[in-house]
Amino acid sequence: MDRNTLIAAMIDVKTATVIPGTVSAGAIATVTVTATGVKTTDYVIPLPPSDLQAGLVPFGAYVSTTDSITVRLYNPTTSAVTDTTGKTWRFLVVKPAITPFYPTPT
Repeated sequence: MDRNTLIAAMIDVKTATVIPGTVSAGAIATVTVTATGVKTTDYVIPLPPSDLQAGLVPFGAYVSTTDSITVRLYNPTTSAVTDTTGKTWRFLVVKPAITPFYPTPT
């Protein structure tokens, strides 16, 4: 990519219910949810709910396959944490696009 390339992106927001189940003490759980329209070339920023289960820490998210986002949750406590009902999360999805930029001759 050179200086004559403009990088553009489209931003979208997806929602999904994340149900981690039981996360052992000191463990990282991965939960995959459906998010129609996401692609493996997209970037994802997880936006957890304000009432996330106590003891769980969001540890990132990524598009694992087309139409699927995988969320990672960490349990830093000394006890297992259980959430079998789940919470609704939002995901900020950035869809990059590279568009040629042709400057006007001077």
